[in-house]
Formats: sequence, C-alpha cells, structure tokens
Amino acid sequence: MNFMQTQPSVIKILGMMLLTLLLWSCGTPTPQETIVRSVQVGWPEWILKTPEDSQHFYAVSSATVENNDVNLAYSKAVWAAQTELKSQMQLAIKKIQIGNDWADSQQTFDNQDLEAQLRSLVRQKLTPDKNIRFSYKTEETYVDIENRKFFVLVSLAKSDILNNLNERANLLESQLKDYKHAIHKGSTLAQLMSLSPVLPTLEELKLLNEISLTFGAPLPPLKKQLLADLMNDQITRLFSGLVFSVDALTAETEKLELALTLALQNSGLTVSARRPDLLLKYYIEIETEIVDKSTKVSLDTDIEMINRDSSNFENFNRSVAAENLIPEAAQANAFDQLAIELKQTITQKLENYVEEVNRLNYGR
Repeated sequence: MNFMQTQPSVIKILGMMLLTLLLWSCGTPTPQETIVRSVQVGWPEWILKTPEDSQHFYAVSSATVENNDVNLAYSKAVWAAQTELKSQMQLAIKKIQIGNDWADSQQTFDNQDLEAQLRSLVRQKLTPDKNIRFSYKTEETYVDIENRKFFVLVSLAKSDILNNLNERANLLESQLKDYKHAIHKGSTLAQLMSLSPVLPTLEELKLLNEISLTFGAPLPPLKKQLLADLMNDQITRLFSGLVFSVDALTAETEKLELALTLALQNSGLTVSARRPDLLLKYYIEIETEIVDKSTKVSLDTDIEMINRDSSNFENFNRSVAAENLIPEAAQANAFDQLAIELKQTITQKLENYVEEVNRLNYGR
C-alpha cells in the first residue's frame, strides 16, 4: 500500500472499511484507552516522525494483528514502546553516571588520585534507574488495515521522573545518619575506612541531582545538606592526609627504593619517612630483554601492604612490564606502571570494603 497516496479508489476505500469492521468485530474487545482512528489515507505524522518536546520523552512502536486479536497486538506494541523509552532513559543516565572521559579512556582513570578512583568505582556500581518508577501514557494509536499493523505512541513525562528522583533523594538523605559515628581516632587510613561506607549514598545523591538537571530542574535542597557536605569534605581531607612508606624485604632489592618511591610520588601518593598509614614491604626482581631494538623491562614483585597496627591490608604479587628504546626510560616506565597498579589495588580494596560493610550492616 502506498501510504502517501492521495486519491485511492472508491472500491479500495470500501474494501478497507469492510475489513476494519470485520477486524474489530472479531476476538476480544479493544481496551478502553485504545482509540482506533478511522480509516484514513496515509500514516499519521507521529508515526513518520516521533514527536519531540521539552516536557516528555516519546517512543513509537508497532505489532502485527494476528488472529484478529487486537488486544494482544495493542499490548505488544505498548510493551515494545515502553521498553524503548526505558532503554533511552537508562542510556541517558549511564552517560551521566560514568562520564564520557572515563568511558573513553582507561588512562584517565589511571591518572586519577585515590579518592577520585574510589568515587569512580563506587559511582559505576550505582543503579539509579532501578530505583526510578516509570509511569507511561499511551498518547495515540493507529491501525494499518492492509498490513494488519497496530501502532502506538507512548510518552514519559519528565515531571514524573523528577518526582521519583526527589523521592529517592529523600530516602538516601535518611541514610546519612547511619554513618555519623565513624571513628576519628587511629591512623588516617583507619578513619577513612570507617567513614568510606557512606560514599555510595553521597555519590548517588550527587548523581540524582545531575540527572535531575539534565531532565529539566535541580532537586530541592536537602535538609541534611550540611551533613552531606561535611562528610564529603572529611573524606577528601583523609585521602589527602594518607602517608605511605616503602621498606625493602632484602638488601639486594633495597637499591630499587628510590625508583619505587619516585614512581609512587608521580602517581600522586605521599611517600614520607614519617609514620605511615600504609607500609609497602617489597621484593622486586628486574628482568631485561631486547625486543625489536627496544628494551623491555619486567618487574616481578612481591609486596605486602601493612597497616599501622601491623595487620595486613593487602598483598600484591604480579609481574609488570614496559618497553622503550632507551633502557633507563623502560625501567622508569615499568616502575610507573607498577605504581599505577598498586594504586588500583588499594582503591579496589577500599571499594570492596565499602560494599561489604553496607551489605552486612545495612542490607544495601
């Protein structure tokens, strides 16, 4: 059928009308909210071009009418349109959540400091779309008689999304009290670990506001915004106060202390002779080989990360490598890569701790 045809024959119109009567008279009744448009020439504009406005999201879908079951075709078309709308929302939220820079480049993540890395890891695991209730509305319906297709136009009001974001924010705000009694004694790392489980709540509150702004309006101010700000500032202060130290496990590997220290400092860690929050007791073997005129340096490592109270924080046992035309640069690059992976190990340990505390203590 040519849907843009402007002068259909009288016989064809009568035939379409007869088929319409036959189609809608058979099977179960059409849902009350479904308005079947009268037979018309050509598709409605909303099928050819999905509507757009600043207050709604729209999706158009269709389903085949089988065995004259109009209700089933309607349900299938609506379900498909709603699924498309939800996918659009989830994609938009995910882009806001992870940020294009992190998604496009692992190097960006590697160059972040410990706090930024931990916040990034926490943020990635948030599922705000699962906590937003979607309320859809069927705006238009149309039947293509000749091709036995049922079309629907479904909308999602941005105001409904904003209301749900605000409800979620209020729930998260009520969780802040659970973390008010974090310890303020002991090493900086111990204090940080005590307070860090609040990060998923703080990061989701930030994310919800970003989503809300994207969808048209900021969230109303939190009643406990001052508490949230104090917790965020305290976490930043604790991260900036972390002190690391290195200690060779053998005399042979002690000569590598300077290279390791420089690499750790280049990665943003504070390495000092002061009493550390985390002591890295290390053993490193260096292997060098020539690969296509380049020098490849491999570092076989065995590193214990020790808390101030002498308890084990984490172990690092792996090989890292780097290449360069200049041997000295290859070794420096290998130590830089080692520092990056050590920092990632610390961040992952903290993220796992945050997740475990919230799961065991609060069921979230």
